Amino acid sequence: MPAPQPAQVSDETAIDLFYWMSLTRAVEERALNLYRQGKLPGSYYTGRGQEAIAVGIALPLRRGEQGDWLSPWIRDLGSYLVHGVPPWRIFAQFMGKAGSTTRGKDGNLHIGGREWNIPCQVSHMADMIPLTVGAALAYKQRGEDRVAMTSFGDAATSRGDFHEGLNIAAVLEVPAVFVAENNGWGYSTPISKQTKVTELYRKAASYGIPAVSVDGNDAFAVHGAVSAAVDAARAGQGPQFIECRTYRMGGHAAHDKYESYMPMEVLAEWSDKDPIKRLENVLIEERSVPEGKLENLRDRIRDEVREAVEQAEHDGYPDASEAHEGVFADEAP
Repeated sequence: MPAPQPAQVSDETAIDLFYWMSLTRAVEERALNLYRQGKLPGSYYTGRGQEAIAVGIALPLRRGEQGDWLSPWIRDLGSYLVHGVPPWRIFAQFMGKAGSTTRGKDGNLHIGGREWNIPCQVSHMADMIPLTVGAALAYKQRGEDRVAMTSFGDAATSRGDFHEGLNIAAVLEVPAVFVAENNGWGYSTPISKQTKVTELYRKAASYGIPAVSVDGNDAFAVHGAVSAAVDAARAGQGPQFIECRTYRMGGHAAHDKYESYMPMEVLAEWSDKDPIKRLENVLIEERSVPEGKLENLRDRIRDEVREAVEQAEHDGYPDASEAHEGVFADEAP
């Protein structure tokens, strides 16, 4: 069902949303340039146009090792930033440096750390859903006031682990929050070619999970829906599901020649719905935020990104003797 009208977002939270969304885009744009210069091996995956979701889902959660569980997917760089992963460690991760969270053992956004309560990704499909349900079950059994959240793309909802995870989450009534980012594409496959149920919230509703659908390019709508879902899960009302409607603004990754299959007229249409520009207009025209204040934030972000890249580039590579360290857990989490 469509989400109810979200509660009023304070000016302070609105500015926070703008800062984190703008930082997310600045980090991604710099990383993409580094990739094109050959300084980032592998490929690069961006969430351009989906920053309102990446930031909006992370802000309402409690942060830190004893906070809520957060398992974002590849389009949600902003979630990592909000929960405390320093930008330089993200650049280091893509460069394979010693300062990366995996100490050079993996690339891309396979970022994790107990200090942030973010698990290192197994994959970015639906694989993290059963793990998230397990974390939520642990919180419930221990009587802890915590929730577990994971996000994933529309194609993940066609996989078995999605359905198994949501089913058992509903049966056990665990405090889990699921966020489906319906951006219309699973690599080069349009959503209409991989599922008949293109309104994804209906899938969750069929398992008895309260589910809403929101405009994923509206930061206030995302933040409001997620805040309500987190509050409900924390209050013992069981799992919650949010569908965020958006559009993938490019290829699956930097190497993908999306122009061969993606309709350019649709891409242009969604460009006009850019979530950062949309929020900026609201702040200036409806919240009377001075343009100078936003420009100061942009200057701060430029400095932060420049310093982060410099720190990552000066970081060393891990020693080969460390290759087997940290591969297996030596204590129970």
